[in-house]
Formats: sequence, structure tokens, C-alpha cells
Amino acid sequence: MDIKNFFNILLLAISLTTILVTLVSYIVFKLRLASAKRTLTDDPLEGAFFRRFSPLIQKSFNEQRERQDKDNKKKVSFKVKFVSLFLFLFTVIASLLLFEDYFSYRRVLSDRVLSASNFRELVKQGHLKTYTYTPREESAVILKMISRNTVDQREYLLGQLRKQNFCIISTPRALRFSKENHSLALLQWKDFFKRNNLNYRVRNSILESSNCLSIYPHILSLSNSQRKVLKESKYPFLVTGGFGEIDGLGGEVETSLLEDLLGRKIQSEDSALPTLISSERDYLWEIDGGSYLPWLPIDISFAHVTSREANILSSNYNGRVLRKNSKLLSREVREEKLTWTSLDPIDHPYSDLVFLNIFAKMKSIPVFKIANHRDSKTGVSFVYRQDQPSDDLKDARELFAPLKGAWTLFTNNFSYEDLDARTSKEATSEVAILTSPNHNFEKLDNRSTFNLVENVRLKLEELSFSGVKGLTSHNDFLSDALLDASDQNKLTYLYGTTKEISYSPVLLSGLNYFLVPKMFKSLRELLDDKSLSTADDLVRSLEEIFSDSQSVGGLAIYDLSSLGVSDYMAKEAFEEILSKVKDNSLGLGEIIKWRRAKENLRIAGNPLKNDFEFKIENSGNRDAENFRILLERDGKREVLLIDKVNSEKELQINASNYLDR
Repeated sequence: MDIKNFFNILLLAISLTTILVTLVSYIVFKLRLASAKRTLTDDPLEGAFFRRFSPLIQKSFNEQRERQDKDNKKKVSFKVKFVSLFLFLFTVIASLLLFEDYFSYRRVLSDRVLSASNFRELVKQGHLKTYTYTPREESAVILKMISRNTVDQREYLLGQLRKQNFCIISTPRALRFSKENHSLALLQWKDFFKRNNLNYRVRNSILESSNCLSIYPHILSLSNSQRKVLKESKYPFLVTGGFGEIDGLGGEVETSLLEDLLGRKIQSEDSALPTLISSERDYLWEIDGGSYLPWLPIDISFAHVTSREANILSSNYNGRVLRKNSKLLSREVREEKLTWTSLDPIDHPYSDLVFLNIFAKMKSIPVFKIANHRDSKTGVSFVYRQDQPSDDLKDARELFAPLKGAWTLFTNNFSYEDLDARTSKEATSEVAILTSPNHNFEKLDNRSTFNLVENVRLKLEELSFSGVKGLTSHNDFLSDALLDASDQNKLTYLYGTTKEISYSPVLLSGLNYFLVPKMFKSLRELLDDKSLSTADDLVRSLEEIFSDSQSVGGLAIYDLSSLGVSDYMAKEAFEEILSKVKDNSLGLGEIIKWRRAKENLRIAGNPLKNDFEFKIENSGNRDAENFRILLERDGKREVLLIDKVNSEKELQINASNYLDR
């Protein structure tokens, strides 16, 4: 305690004591005065004059007076009483004030000690770091980078297919009756095999051979004998586009060969639409679930079939999953020996990997991959935007209480205040940056944007006593300056823009973080939709978010703000959804942490006689723990549980010892 504070307390104690003594003296005076008045009015004959000068009682009066004088000499004087009372009250008041100040000081000191301990822990974990801004020669841009896991699987499949022979069938009838589409597809298939250095030849007749895997690109005309050969074929073959729609002379047939073999009708599209690639369904291709490609069918007359599940889907140009009568529009079908797709190869790693996996399944080659999520096939994440300083987090915490995992709180240093987080051992939410309109990022250059993001990040880490690794903007727009500032602040993910369409987090080229595209409407946007008039309508829209993400093996994100928490209809609908998906929930930070760990894992496989050997290398600086490897062989899918792969170490295992039985 400093001297100034000590004298302030003394002065306050003296003032309060003076006031109390004055009040007490006044009250005593008034009580005595009232008592004296009552005594005078009791009996006039008992007045002081009568008692003093009456001859009959004068003697007794004098004796009584002498006794009173002796008693008065023994009593404490009024001055002493007054001073004693003053000192007593002063001591009590000063002690109370000093003790209150001391305990307040101890409380503040205790908070500071706890804060210092948490700060040391944060620093130990690598948080509360400041970085030096470095100007970029070129602007930061959003450009998807192909994962190392994708590259590793491609190399494995190419190694397994290197000795396989492929035959592209190009008959005279195909060149006559479907020349334009067939020729374009033929060219794309030649480029595919050359690009991947695979053995192929072009044959001008229907081929049935175990030594050559046949591909039939857009062959509309087939003779009756050719139809019979293909119907009785014992070997797998691939068809793209239309197949057997007309006979050998160009005449119409009652049912195309493709419909006969598939048992379903191939439907057309009004215009060429792009493609979404699903993950971890019938194929184990190492492609992010819900990856979007401008991959269009050559012939839109044979674009898709309707199906409850799909490996390759039609979508619109915003990446939305398209449905017809609640069924998906599938661009790939497999039926016994026949595999059909409406797509032909394009020059893209995902296109190549799709067909390499199709060929591997046709030839029964084992395929494996690291699972997209640690605990569930399809992840679910909940985010809350604290976009107003008056937003009460208590309601949000109560709403998210049933979740088994964490949820993500986007906030900023103008809004966030949560003292309970300082002592909470198990935080239920992870804190990330929400830019505010007050930040005025649009008017700042790269250096000023970097400084502002760093200030917000450090302040939030200080307030939340946790690391801050994510960012989103109040309007979901991520400028080039904000991309650069986030990269140089070592953030691990950005959530918002759909410049790169994907239902899974996207690893960006030349940047240190992942992009989590905002593929679904927020709860506020759903409430603004006038077509949703009842709680049931809102529930169906929320269920559709989960359904679409499951259809593509991606990530479902439920985006809330204070409006959704306070609106009764929205809260009721959201609680119903929450009860269904609460077991699968993960915070965005946890999802990105695993994706980065997965990116650092290199996996190589070697088929053995009765087993399968894996070599897993962890090139990261952190251990990879509790993940799954999916293995498909002999027509069955198996799951391997891996407890731990130490950082910068290798683990060599046999599949039979790690199967999830």
C-alpha cells in the first residue's frame, strides 16, 4: 500500500467518525430534552423550587444533593466520554477500511499471480507471439494446393497399374455416328495415359481380353453381335457417355445397351454443369470431400442417373448439391462388370486420381487412405459470431452445452469479455477473430492490416487465456491485405469466402493456413428467407445442411449469432438439430489441427500374401495420435486403428495387427 492511499483512508475515517459522533450527540441531546420535558409535566408540586425551599423536606433535600455531588465526582466527565467515543469509532472505521483495502489488494495480487501463471503457460505453448511484418512481392491469393496425401496415393496406384494394358475402343461406327463427342473423348483419354505414363493402345473393334482393360468412350452405335459379346463379357470394362443407343445401321433401338446393363435410365441435363467429388463412399480416393471441379460432361444427353448415394455428383456453379425428387444426380455407376461415368479425363490431379481408383477397383487392386476425420465419417462444426458488444455468451453456452466437442466463438477485442475462462480447466469453446466494421480493413494497407490483426489476436489471447488461430470477417469477404496479414500472423485457418468452393478445408498454396469455405447459409440468413414460414421449414433447412455434407463426405458448419439464440423459433429448431448431430461435433481449430497432422503423414503400402504392410512416416514436429487408416481389398473395407506415430519418426505395421475388430 502506498503512502497516498494510506492518508486517503485516514482522512476518510476522520470524516466518517465526525459525522457519526455529531449524529449520535444530536440524537442523545434530543432524547434528554424530551425526557426533561416529560418530567416537568408529571406533577407541578414536585418542581425544583418546592423541593429546595420547603421547610418540611429541606433537610432531606440537602442530604440528597450531597449524595449526588459525591456520585458526580466519581463519574467520567462528558469530555472524556466524547473523546473516547470519537477514538473508538475512528478505530473501527479505519480498521474496516484498511482491511477492505488489504483484502482487495490480496485479491488483485492473487488474480495477477494466476494471470502470470496462465501467461507463462500460453508462452510455453507458443502463443502471445509477435511477428515482424515483411512486405510481399506479390499479393496473397486464394489458390488450392494439392495435398501430399493425394500425390502419395497417385504414385502408389500408378505403380500398381504400371504393368496393366489399357485398350481404348474406337470403332468405325463410333467415328461415323458420334464422331464429334467420340473424337474429343478419344483425345482426352490419350492425353490421360500419356500424362500418367500408362500402357495403352487404340483398337477399332470390340475386345474381350483379360490382358487389356477396355474403355468405350461415347460409342452410340453397336451391332447386334457386338451387343451380345458385351452382355456376355466376363471381364470388367469402362463406358463413358452414351453406349449402344442405336444399332449398327444407325437405327433406333428399343432399349440402349447401357440401360440394359445398368437397369436404369441415363438422364440428360439442360446445360453442362460442374462436378462435386464425394469422399470415402464406394471409392477411397484421397480427395477432399465435396471438392468442386469445372469438370463437364462432353455429351449432356447422358449426364447422370438419380441415386440415393453418389461418388461423383452434379452441382450448380455455386457448388450446391443438386437433387431431383430428393435423389442425388450421380455421374458414376458401377454394376457388376460394367462401370459407367458421364465424364472423360481432364488435365487435373483429381480427375486422374478418380480414374486411377476406378481402374484399381475394376482390377481388385488394394486401395488405402488416411481417414478424413479421427472419430466420425462426416464432421460437424458449430460457430457463433459475437458481432455485438451486448451479446451475452451465457445464452450461447447454454445452447451448446449438449455438444460432446468444442464449438468455435468468433469475436473481437471490442466485444469479448469472459472472466470465467481464466480459471476454466476444460474450455467448451475455442476463440477466433471476428473482424468488426469498426476495424475499417477496407481502408488499410497491408502493413496496417497486419498490425491491427496482431493487436486483436494478442488481446483476445490475453482475455481468453488460449491460443487464437482462426479468423473470419463480419461480411465474409477476405481481402488480399487480410489474407497477407493472417498469413504473417501465423493463423491456421480462415473461415468465410467461397472463392475456392469445397465442403472440406482447403490447403492454400503459398500460405500457412487452411481456408474453410462458407458453403451453407447462416441461421440469420435462413431466418431472412421468406419461404421458411414455420419451425418445421427451418428444421428441414438445417437438416439439409447435414444431409448435403454427408452426401459428399465433407464438413457441415452451423453458423449462428445472437439473433439465432434469441429468436424462439430458431432456438427451438436448432435444439432439435443439435440433439441429432451433437456426438459428431468438433471445433474448427481441432479439425484444422488434424488436417495439418494428416498432411505431415506419408503412407506407403505393400500387399503381402495374406496381409498388407504399411510404412507410415510422420514428418511433422508433433505426434500424430488416434487416427484411422481405411483399407479396401478383396471387395471388403477394413479399418486400422493407429494409436500414435511419433514426430519425425517412422512406423512399420502389418494390417492384421491393427484391425478394428
